Order: sequence, then structure tokens, then C-alpha cells
Amino acid sequence: YGIIWCLDDNGALLGLTRERQQKVAAWHFHEIAGDTYIGTDAFRPTIETISVIESEEADGEQDELWMIVKRGIGTDDPGGGTTYAAEYFIEKMSQEWEQSRLDEYWDVANNVGPIYMDCAVMTDSFTEADTSGLISNLPYGKDAVVTVVCNGLYFGEYTVSATGTIDISDNLGGDSFWQAIIGFNYMGELVPVCPEVPAAIGSSQGQPRRIDQITIHFYRSLGAKFGRATDAVQELTP
Repeated sequence: YGIIWCLDDNGALLGLTRERQQKVAAWHFHEIAGDTYIGTDAFRPTIETISVIESEEADGEQDELWMIVKRGIGTDDPGGGTTYAAEYFIEKMSQEWEQSRLDEYWDVANNVGPIYMDCAVMTDSFTEADTSGLISNLPYGKDAVVTVVCNGLYFGEYTVSATGTIDISDNLGGDSFWQAIIGFNYMGELVPVCPEVPAAIGSSQGQPRRIDQITIHFYRSLGAKFGRATDAVQELTP
């Protein structure tokens, strides 16, 4: 993809996709997940600097975007609450996942799988027989809300303790081989444009009309929620 990566004065990441043959020049904004809160005030992560380098992957098809991200990290407050301080993380945007079949989505032995979280870390492989389900030494700080995916299965959200630990034992079942990805979940929202339906009297633009049925096609997706608005959605998981 021909993308020019940019950083604005507010520490936000933007990209400009260029496709000269199709005469396309389109801007897109990339929100960085991982907000922490001091009372009701959000400590939003900001990007300090970015750099694009040649890929170290074997195919070398995509350049790598590296970022230094400033995040609010919580620690124990002597008064019993949580104190937040800024820490810096070196993060890399992962390449687009190219597998299409669900049974090929996770290859634990080769440490291959889709990572669709921000500031994500991957645990060493473990089995239920030799672990209690505790994942320790997480870098996110006290009270951080993180998402856990094990072997491609969504385990849900967990709150990090003051010791940098979460407990996923409630989701582990059977003596099986697990590898967990932990990070900040983000929401991708797609809002379609108003449809233009040809009519006998000409264009339907601006005319009263009603949509009584929709069809949604999923391509390389593990599921979604859909509805008239973000606060009124239904879940659809194939």
C-alpha cells in the first residue's frame, strides 16, 4: 500500500493513502487505544515520534511503522488510590493479516496470528496443567483495562492489578496448549453513505424512502456488531 504516515502537533497518527493509477488520495485518522483515567479526566496516549523502516520480514513486502507512544501508567497511591505517571513505549504497527480460513488463524508453534490490539504483548506458551491462569509482568500499570485473546479466542477484558497481573483461569478449560495476546482493544466503526437507488422518476436523492432489509457480507472477519446507532447494536458472530 502506498501510505504516507504523518504525525500532527497533537500527537495523533494520520495516513495518506495514494493510488496514482486510480487517482486516489485519501486521508485516514488512526486513534491510539489505551486511555487511562484520573477521576473523570482521561489521560490519552499520544505519539511522540514515528519512523518508517524497511521490513525485516522474509517477504519484505511492507515497510514497518515504528512509534514512541506516551501513556499514563497507574501505580499505588499512598492514600489508597491510583497515581498516574507518563511512560514511553516503543510500538510497531503489525502487518495486515493475510490468512482467510478460521482454522489457519492461529499457529502457536510458529508464533503466527492476527494481532488487532494496541500496545500488545504476547506471552510465552503455556498449558493449563502447569499454570494457574495468572499472567504477570504486564507493563500497563494498575487499573489498566486490557483485552485478552488466547489462540485466536476472545477471552474478554481484564483489569490489571497493582502487581501487573491478570487472572484468566475463568476462561481456561481442558489441558490444552495456550498462547495469549494482551493489549488495548479498539473499536472499528464503519458508517455507510446514504444509498442512491435509481427510480422511475430519476434520482432518489433527497426523496422519502425506507430501507426494510439489509445484507452484510463479511470478508476475513471474526464477527461484528451492527445496528442503527452505536448505542443500539446487535452482535453477529459467525
